[in-house]
Amino acid sequence: MKLFVSKKKYDLLNKEYLLLNSNYEELKSVYKDVSDTNLNNYYKIMELENKIKSLNQEIDLYDNTVNDLKEENEKLKNAYEEKYDRVLDLEYKSEMSYFERVDLENEIFSLKEEIEKLKKANEELAKLWNDANRKLWCNNESARQLRKISEDMLNSQRIDKNYLASYIYDISLYVGGGVGVELKSKDK
Repeated sequence: MKLFVSKKKYDLLNKEYLLLNSNYEELKSVYKDVSDTNLNNYYKIMELENKIKSLNQEIDLYDNTVNDLKEENEKLKNAYEEKYDRVLDLEYKSEMSYFERVDLENEIFSLKEEIEKLKKANEELAKLWNDANRKLWCNNESARQLRKISEDMLNSQRIDKNYLASYIYDISLYVGGGVGVELKSKDK
């Protein structure tokens, strides 16, 4: 059975077929780009999650070190106070020799120096903790934004490349930067 179609209809159908074919190729290309972008974003998210885990481990280590230094600082402070009280008590006693007093004062002086060293170490640890906290916040924010843009790309029918590029640029500003919680030492 033969179907006869006019030349005009044939040309119209041919144009429609070519248009649909070019639309199909374009959609196929966009789909490939989106799937590649999603895969890249997945790898970036995995990398950020690994960084977050390592930063959490660093924070735990810093917290443990800070707690150890606080305990050591408290012990030294108590030892300093006990020896200082002994010096005051001995000063009032007439039997106390000059050399005993000098020895105790030297010991107090060395304890004061050690306390100053611990205060400096505490300040350095506070700086390290603040830096780790800032990096953790930034990586969490970047991971959140990457998950959001991946979901947006999966849910969108058409991707605006300018919007995507500006969004990724905004995310890159958070990586390795940002504002975290600031820790201040008690002495200040």
